[in-house]
Amino acid sequence: MKRLLSLDFFRGLTIAGMIIVNDPGSWSHVYAPLRHAEWNGATPTDLVFPFFLFIVGVSISLSLSKRKGSSNLYLKIFKRSIIIFLLGIFLALFPKFDFENLRVVGVLQRIAVVYLICAIIYLNSSFKSQLKIGVGLLVFYWITMMFVPFNGNIQELSSLETILLHGLIVLLFPEECIKELGILRDFTVPFQQ
Repeated sequence: MKRLLSLDFFRGLTIAGMIIVNDPGSWSHVYAPLRHAEWNGATPTDLVFPFFLFIVGVSISLSLSKRKGSSNLYLKIFKRSIIIFLLGIFLALFPKFDFENLRVVGVLQRIAVVYLICAIIYLNSSFKSQLKIGVGLLVFYWITMMFVPFNGNIQELSSLETILLHGLIVLLFPEECIKELGILRDFTVPFQQ
């Protein structure tokens, strides 16, 4: 299979940017563009994750367009998503394996979820439908950013993320499993008085 050199170069450049951002040398003297923007604005650091998602999207288009008729393609997509998700969990736990402070929704986990959803959309819809889904998601995102009050408080954003994760857990796992494993034992709904 012939590789797209420009995509490989962009992937390498993005990985190099990720390494520089995650290990700037001394955390007490970090060059300002290597920090995330506090709330509004953007720095080069804030582009690393979107660049990875762009690379995933281009890769989906290039690799799946040739295999659309394959019988076990959905199994491969699901398997790859699970592997990326579990790798993200492992890297979040390594080296101390502190399950108390595990961040389930890390970067690799998000990439795995995006890959799974986008690959399924790509295989089951026309370009016109994909365009409608993309525009619809952008409009939804814009409405959320414009009309859901966060007041610049980053903690409120992570609280929204926690609520969405809680909803996903409730949908995916039976109630007995949640109670037995104690998955949501420390969960409290933010914004309650």
